[in-house]
Amino acid sequence: MQKIAVIGAGISGLAIANLLKEKFIVKTFESENKPGGLIACDNINGILYHKIGGHIFNSKNKMVLDWFWNFFDIKKEFTKTTRNAVIHLNNIFVNYPIENFIYQLPNEIIKNIITDLLNSKKKRVKNFEDFLLVNFGQTLYRIYFKPYNEKIWGHDLSKISIDWLNGKLPNPSIEKIIYNNFVKANETSMVHSTFYYPYKNGSQFIADKLAKNLNIEYNSKINSIKRNKEKWLVNDYECEKIIFCGNVLDLPRILKKDFRGIKLLKYHGTTSVLCKIKNNPYSWVYMPNETHNSHRIICTGNFSKTNNAGGGGGGIAATIEFTNKI
Repeated sequence: MQKIAVIGAGISGLAIANLLKEKFIVKTFESENKPGGLIACDNINGILYHKIGGHIFNSKNKMVLDWFWNFFDIKKEFTKTTRNAVIHLNNIFVNYPIENFIYQLPNEIIKNIITDLLNSKKKRVKNFEDFLLVNFGQTLYRIYFKPYNEKIWGHDLSKISIDWLNGKLPNPSIEKIIYNNFVKANETSMVHSTFYYPYKNGSQFIADKLAKNLNIEYNSKINSIKRNKEKWLVNDYECEKIIFCGNVLDLPRILKKDFRGIKLLKYHGTTSVLCKIKNNPYSWVYMPNETHNSHRIICTGNFSKTNNAGGGGGGIAATIEFTNKI
């Protein structure tokens, strides 16, 4: 059987290793002492800390759902939750997505948004800024879409190609926006309008279970990848194929080559802070205002009570996210 080296035991590496292990000899290398990568969590004095985001699970792809639930007991190990996200906008809370809840905004802003929508003309868009202005109008762009997305991307929205975001953006018609506000509709078509979340240990539970029957070498930093005749050497491990699921920025160091394309990649990082906040009904709180350095509060204590020390009495666990401008 062919040997395959999978580099990285994050969710991508764990998934591909499980998919291949029946037909190949698969060895996974992970630089940390446990699996998970970006979905890894730490337990801090009984509180679950999602270090990078509050990771939940759902998919519209039946093949993905069928594959995932082969590993887990949907009834015993997971809870199904309805998304309850809000936007903290100029000291008021507006439900998410904002275009469905225009009626919750101050009257003068509502009037301006209606004018924008009625005067909107569809045109070919070339960048992210164009897309937002054409679909939602100047007022919504100014008060929410521009400040929030600039916080996240750390980049001029007019310089972000629409191709980068293909298939990831909401594209409601003006008729749909108006209708949803008339009937006060909740958004049910978004992939995470409902989601699944483990009762215990959050996304670390998912990583641990996916890693259970895999051959993973932890605390293993990849220092070199070399070609040795018909085979590859990953450090000293010989194999026929390599699947790289690590940080692409590490490749020049590992391969000892200067990749100009990698240097040109635009990226940013995320810093998070674990904290305790007042009890509330929310799952996410988006924060576009410039008065806040953070862009989002993830109320992970509401995903499962076990995320809170002592069950959450007197407050819940939350992860506050900040975008690093790199």
